[in-house]
Amino acid sequence: MLGVGSYERTMRIHCACIVVAITAALVSCETNKPKTDELSVKLDNLTSMAQRTAKQGEMRQFLWSHWTERRPANLFLTGVSREGKVTHSEYRISVSRGDTPLLQVRFVRDRAGYQGKVVPRDDGGYAACTMERVQSENPFGQDPETKITVLPRDAGVPPTKYWLRFKGWNDTLITYF
Repeated sequence: MLGVGSYERTMRIHCACIVVAITAALVSCETNKPKTDELSVKLDNLTSMAQRTAKQGEMRQFLWSHWTERRPANLFLTGVSREGKVTHSEYRISVSRGDTPLLQVRFVRDRAGYQGKVVPRDDGGYAACTMERVQSENPFGQDPETKITVLPRDAGVPPTKYWLRFKGWNDTLITYF
């Protein structure tokens, strides 16, 4: 039988071991969580067409590479219209336990409030479960003659030469990016 002093010592060591084990488990959970990459881009009337094309290509490449590699990512796009209206767009790629990527998009528009204060207002969004790279001169064209070519996953096409096509459930077209 242990004496009172040795029992307390044993309990302290036992408790310390439990604390170390719990801390190690928590640290392990944090380090096993996939890192979320982020990209922030601002497009306004001071952005030249060459800069705009380059930034759009960078955003497409960022989204496409994270989508195909099934890595979490956040793209923050701030757009400023010629009239000075600001829209914040967030493109968030998350990956489910089944290794299925999902793109969630939210829009927030700045509104002028009382005494000129800026009031952010949620302006909707969407979720896309399919992302494809497509080539077209004008994917937004309503002309039935508009030709859209879906690119293979491994096609070596620069991001300024393709569009991303987002689709929702049941293969419903949402938009082009």
